[in-house]
Amino acid sequence: MAISVPSRVQRRGAPSPRSQGPGRARVSSRLPRPVTGVAASLLAALVLLSPGCGGDGADRRFPPDHGDLQADVAGSDLDGADAGELEADTSEDPGPEHQPGLLGEHIARYLPDGVSPEELFPSFALVEPRYPTGPVPDGWGPTPAFSAEGGTHVAQLAIADGTDLYGTGEIAGPLRRNGQRTQAWTEMPNFTSGDGGVRFDDSYDHLYQAHPWVLAVRADGSAFGVLADTTRRCRIDLTDGIRFEASAPFPVIVIQGDGPLEVLAELADLTGHLDMPPRWALGHQQSRFSYVDDGAMRSIAQELRDHQIPTDVLWLDGVYMDDYRLFTFDEQSFPEPAGLLDDLGDLGFHVVPIFDPGVRYEETFPLYREALEQDLLLKFPDGEVYNNLVWGNALFAFPDFSQRATRDWWTRHMGAFLETYPFSGVWVDLNEPVVYGVIEWYPPEELVSLGDDRTPPATQAEYHSVYALQQLAATEAAFRQAHPDRRPFILTRSSYLGGQRHAATWTGDNTATWAHLDWSIAMIGNLGLSGQPFSGADIGGFFVPEGTEGDPAPWDPELFAHWIGIGAFYPFCRNHSAGTDDPFTALVGGGPTHHAWDFGPDIERLYRESVERRYRLLPYLYTLFRAASERGAPIMRPVFFAAPADARLRREDRAFLLGPDLLIVPQWPEGVLDDGSPLELPDGFDQEITLVGEQPDADAALPRIRIRNGAIVPAGVVAQTTAFDPSSRLDLYLTLDENGTASGTLYEDDGEGHEHLEGHYRLIDLRAETVDGDVVVTLERREGDMDLPTRPVRAHWYSSAGVTTAEGTTDRVVFGKSPP
Repeated sequence: MAISVPSRVQRRGAPSPRSQGPGRARVSSRLPRPVTGVAASLLAALVLLSPGCGGDGADRRFPPDHGDLQADVAGSDLDGADAGELEADTSEDPGPEHQPGLLGEHIARYLPDGVSPEELFPSFALVEPRYPTGPVPDGWGPTPAFSAEGGTHVAQLAIADGTDLYGTGEIAGPLRRNGQRTQAWTEMPNFTSGDGGVRFDDSYDHLYQAHPWVLAVRADGSAFGVLADTTRRCRIDLTDGIRFEASAPFPVIVIQGDGPLEVLAELADLTGHLDMPPRWALGHQQSRFSYVDDGAMRSIAQELRDHQIPTDVLWLDGVYMDDYRLFTFDEQSFPEPAGLLDDLGDLGFHVVPIFDPGVRYEETFPLYREALEQDLLLKFPDGEVYNNLVWGNALFAFPDFSQRATRDWWTRHMGAFLETYPFSGVWVDLNEPVVYGVIEWYPPEELVSLGDDRTPPATQAEYHSVYALQQLAATEAAFRQAHPDRRPFILTRSSYLGGQRHAATWTGDNTATWAHLDWSIAMIGNLGLSGQPFSGADIGGFFVPEGTEGDPAPWDPELFAHWIGIGAFYPFCRNHSAGTDDPFTALVGGGPTHHAWDFGPDIERLYRESVERRYRLLPYLYTLFRAASERGAPIMRPVFFAAPADARLRREDRAFLLGPDLLIVPQWPEGVLDDGSPLELPDGFDQEITLVGEQPDADAALPRIRIRNGAIVPAGVVAQTTAFDPSSRLDLYLTLDENGTASGTLYEDDGEGHEHLEGHYRLIDLRAETVDGDVVVTLERREGDMDLPTRPVRAHWYSSAGVTTAEGTTDRVVFGKSPP
């Protein structure tokens, strides 16, 4: 029986039709129309190998747009209704979503003329429905002009001279996006979507994530943001103002602010806040495609400890599974997984395994049979279940995450797996989703998702870019089900605007080149400017670059050293690379390991010092994550955030800010970048600090760290893990402003669990004042019910005369004599 897909979607809350009962789906192995010639030969070789790239979250524990999440965790029976609808409901029906008007003092929503809100697809970007408080006043701010050109629907906004554009999510290239054309459409790079094959570069106009969002910063430093609230393939053209294009009408939301931070705070309120991550997730992390058995896992764990490289997390890529069957272990390679996890835990390691969305297409695989019988898989319009090649030259079917029943099914199975094995987090990958077809590496757009009580049945043209977002909601629910007393940590490769409410992310399968190291700064920066503060890039590069005559080039030790020097300041800090044990990565860019000790003692020392710098800054970094969680503030920021009206800083994307108080200045080797111009750095960062005895003058791989005038930056001791000891020494790095004062903030909680949501934390004001020639540093609890612990406190005062250190305890340090 064919499935009817309405041209105009149903209003939210209406029942979703089902065209066939459970178990009645027919199964098809349709593949895309083949290509010929050289491309066919190469692609055929790829699909016959083992294809894949292996490597590629105030109280908001229950995001209100996912009732299944809240029901699973809290045990409440929502009776099929969505939690967001329940919270939004009043005694009167608020009417359809997407009504135009002011959504707040600084937020407005616009619709094309003649388009009813009832016609539009539900919003996946917004964390809950938002309804207008009144019409948009004349002259309120930027107003989109809507038009239709054939089958293309357009929204365009003019920008004033001196306005610079940012955001658009994850894309390689410069930070400043003026003049760029991109797409919001989730897709793994392949041989037809760009110039670099599976190794993406700046020729790709879309990658793994979709963020139909632009941040505009005016000449005076004020800002506005524009959200095209559509899940369809959305083209973003910034060659003449701001232009969005999609194949169906869509609303546009405009946010105004005094500066970019204010706009991003409003964006977080709209699309969802990052949950405070567990403290261990901020540590250095080691991964590989793949550590092939438990012996390899034990070996890398012991080597990290023997070499004293501080590390908190080890990752299991796909080969831990029984031939890539979900929720299984290879019993030969991992005969006692629970014991392995216990032993690694005894060494201080958290372990995070990978999960892809594809279900192995085998009649004998119980998970597949269950999904088929319960009608939980993506289908063609005629009802045939879709499947295609993914791993190991095998066929996989794909869960239809648009259905609440599918999300519940995924939550149940993953939750049971996580209850059985004490993993600390979850890694979801290939969830664009990916198939290794001949022409396109994503499922056909005509595939149908059935939807549920909140969302209508529709094709993948509407659901594709939010496939990962819906999977993430079910994955978070599974973790909370298995570990209700722990904070979820989820990493995802694919995401959509608002995905930060569920998961951290990274920039996918990069390549070990200077260009990719350079691009990583802008990519992470623009993800932060698109509402996703918790992100990183594969340190060292995932793929080996192509060498002469098609052979892989070796890893570059100098590049590797510079990469960890910069990557130690990524919000998400993970060393990850492709191996040669898998035929696919052996063909398209796998290489030998790039562990810290693989390049000799000098590179190992630089690697260790870089990671130790990160661990020294963990109190500051953890405080930045709290600001990100509360206010949507980026952690890794463009330098223009120090002075938004300073036009000379707008293009700088080789140096960056870590929060408001530290300026990270890489020492780029001469000639490695096309633009050899000097870095444009903000004023007011006059003093350079060191943290672990490093010598940036001698070691160019180590970026210089400058501290903002008048700032106090909290730091801690270096240890092999991030385990929190509140009695350990606290170090304060400070420099005085022109008034002889300085200030900062320190946030602390238990680092795990949810008690911080009930007030069990401490937010500490750090202050320095000059009194009769002495500098007095005080620590005072501002918020939270955790008292100040008794601990030694050491302050380092940087000035033009050098650095002076004084010691105190708990709440006070006094410099008895000012520097000359």
